[in-house]
Amino acid sequence: MQGAIAKKLRRAMMLSLSHRGKRTPSMERTPKQPQDRHAVPQTVPRDDFEAVVARIKEPYRAMMVLQRALGMRPGEVCRLRFGDVRLDTGELVTPRDGKTGERRLYFDANGRCAHALRDWIAIRPGGPFMFGDGQPIRVNTYHVAITRWCERLGVAAFKPYALRHTYACEMMDSGQPIASISAALGHKNVLTTCAFYLHPNPDIMRRMNAGR
Repeated sequence: MQGAIAKKLRRAMMLSLSHRGKRTPSMERTPKQPQDRHAVPQTVPRDDFEAVVARIKEPYRAMMVLQRALGMRPGEVCRLRFGDVRLDTGELVTPRDGKTGERRLYFDANGRCAHALRDWIAIRPGGPFMFGDGQPIRVNTYHVAITRWCERLGVAAFKPYALRHTYACEMMDSGQPIASISAALGHKNVLTTCAFYLHPNPDIMRRMNAGR
């Protein structure tokens, strides 16, 4: 009897060892697909942007104008401090706790961005942050506000980050130096800017070869 039990135990151990390290179909994982760096980033058509800006409430209107004008990240706009903006000279310093630290950006002191900021400052509730009452506005709250107005107006939905992409693509298409665009976006390496935004533009190619 004991010999039969011992034989069964040895057989069970051998089966266990033979299956060790083998992966069953249920254990197999689908490999993670690499991010496509060559995909054209989402941009916001001018008409769609103007339609939303004309109807959305403050402070989201000023935030959208600022972001499109300077290419800031949504989180940088939300955490922008009131004391880091100089309307008289047309400059601001991005939040120090941002993705790439602080950087100085410039805008036209008499342009649309400055006017939008002045309109908001005239009614802002106060506090250390440019947008928010005591605490900065959350990026998700900003995103939801834009999405709701896109739905109401029947325009294609876009995320706040698309405004940053729009700025970068417009600067690229207008022939601005890639190093200056990279610095404005806060990229640590100009190759990052190239990987995201340096892509063929059919409209530019048509103009480039016009009459040839």
